[in-house]
Order: sequence, then C-alpha cells, then structure tokens
Amino acid sequence: MSAAKRGWVLAVLLATVVSGCSSGERQVSSPTATQRAARAADIALTAGVKAKKVLVVIEENHSYAQMRAGMPFLAAQSNKYGYATHWTAIRHPSLPNYLAIAGGSTFGVVDDKSPAAHYSKVRSAKSVFDQAVAAGKRARTYAESMPKNCHVFDYPDKSVATPKYAVRHNPWVYFKAGRSRCSTHDRSAAVFVRHARANALPNVGFLIPNLSHDAHNGTLATADA
Repeated sequence: MSAAKRGWVLAVLLATVVSGCSSGERQVSSPTATQRAARAADIALTAGVKAKKVLVVIEENHSYAQMRAGMPFLAAQSNKYGYATHWTAIRHPSLPNYLAIAGGSTFGVVDDKSPAAHYSKVRSAKSVFDQAVAAGKRARTYAESMPKNCHVFDYPDKSVATPKYAVRHNPWVYFKAGRSRCSTHDRSAAVFVRHARANALPNVGFLIPNLSHDAHNGTLATADA
C-alpha cells in the first residue's frame, strides 16, 4: 500500500541542514518545469488524503542533484512519493536548522553547542514533539548510536572516543520544558526498526542517522544503504 493511502507523510530533507564545514555547503537545486508539473499532478491526485503520521529523516551536506546521482534508493522514494522543493538552510551550522524544524525558530542560536548552553535561549518553548504529546498524539525521536535516552553532553562529546551520535542533530533534547517527555520518548534506531516492522510508528517521528549514515562523514552510498 502506498504511503499516501496509509495516511503517511515521509519528509526526507536533503541539503537543508548543513554542518560547520562551510566550504562544502551547497543548496538544493531548483526543480525543472517537468519536475514541478509532476509534483503538481501528485498533489492533485492525493489532495483528499489526510496525513496521520509524519516521519522526518535528515541527510546532510549535499544538493538534490547529488542525492539523485548518489542515492538511488532514496531517489526512487522521492519519485514514488514526491519531494519538497522549497527547503533551504536557514543559517549555518547545523543546530539552528534542527531547532527550526522542531520548534519553528532558531531561538537566536548560532552555533552547535550543547543543550545546557542554550536552555536560556529556548527557555519554555515547546517542540512539535511536546505539542503532539500534549494533544494526545504519539511522538518519538529515534537516534542512531545514541549512548542513552535523551543523551546530553558538552560539545564536543568526550564521553566516547569516536562519537557518531551528534546531540546537535537531536533537537528535542534542547527543549528544557519537554525534558521529561524526551527522556521517555527519545529512543534508539534499533527501536525504530521494531516499531516500523510492527506498524507502530508515532504520529510525529524524527529519525536521526549517525554521522556515518547521514552523509555528514560518510558517503552518499553509505547513507543510501
């Protein structure tokens, strides 16, 4: 059954969140007239479908054209289900963009520092995850290689020798007002696999690949696999 028929929205955001490596940053390429027409047709065909679940997956630091050339599986998904054409980075580096995705604002954050460094900026703001839970919906984030639920540490992470989990890519932990919910609902990528197989994913989901699998440190081929 297609994602649209099941009432799902799969949001794969490519090149919208960028790392601190400014020399390699690229923006999403503009779609062609043919691509725009195809997407408009897709929207028209599915206009009557009400989305019940949203899953956001972030891949980093590459343009849409590079994704099309280097990630055949993901490209096939965008062909089948559609893709957003107006996503761009708000600013660099990564963290402000992740906060904007989860909270609708950068909250004045301009760096990749730890949650403790920014609690005063985010203050009592509520993330989309917290709002979903408050509305009686289910929300979860699934973070690959996260040492423990809702893991918080100083930046850079010195708790492991070669960290693959980046707290700056896990925005829920920055919203102090939702820390209790985060500690319960922020889970590992292994839990995501179980929930996906059981068709038990939440209404609002955020899947966070580690630095080797989000195309930040690894190759597009690795991220695609």
